[in-house]
Amino acid sequence: MTINLQAQTLRHLTGRIHIQTNPYNSYSTSQTIANAERILKLLTTLHPTISPSRLCIKIPSTWQGLAACRALQARQIHTLATTLFTMEQAALAAASSCTYIAPYVNELKVHFVTGYKDLNPGFALTHAAKLYYERVGANTQVMPASLTSVEEVLKLVGKADHITIAPHLLRQLAEMPSTSSNRVHDVPEEVGALAKRDYTAVCQDEAAFRMAMTMSDQGANEKKLIDAINIFCDAQDRLVALTERHLVS
Repeated sequence: MTINLQAQTLRHLTGRIHIQTNPYNSYSTSQTIANAERILKLLTTLHPTISPSRLCIKIPSTWQGLAACRALQARQIHTLATTLFTMEQAALAAASSCTYIAPYVNELKVHFVTGYKDLNPGFALTHAAKLYYERVGANTQVMPASLTSVEEVLKLVGKADHITIAPHLLRQLAEMPSTSSNRVHDVPEEVGALAKRDYTAVCQDEAAFRMAMTMSDQGANEKKLIDAINIFCDAQDRLVALTERHLVS
């Protein structure tokens, strides 16, 4: 079902479709790889005219998920590191040769809990990841997601390669007068420090990576990752239940 829906959108796109692996596999490298292979196989079987190069597999940015990204990228399968809340994840994604990362500007919960606000949004993270990739010569592109307003979208202009924008925000942007600017963005001290830091240890050692995640913002960023995976698992369950009901009827 997902494959067919995404295939229909390709005629409107010049780039790639993005399909996420089963969130229940977030902590298993082998199962994530197998799920990605299944997605690719379904696409090439159901839609043989679509080039595999136009598919990008979205994978949660756990240590195991990013290891899966590394293995898939080695086989020329495009990946996007999603549910990304820290520079440690961003650095490991680049070391894993991910095609894209998706820093979540707001934690995923803002879209599901009425009135909830992320008090520490990821604008600095997004900008720092972009600058870090430029510094180390990484090909990974920055594509922030989880935005809640046009103001947030505009705040990211020039600080990312792409931006994931919800339909209602796109409509609001379309109604605004067009502007252009070649202004060079100032780099806040916090952003510069994040971009210049050495992340070698967390890219090479799982224990160092996991401890860095646990300590990031006193555990708040790891909680954002866990909450996002839980939300995706809940969505997976509801979609499976919906599909099963329709198959039975």
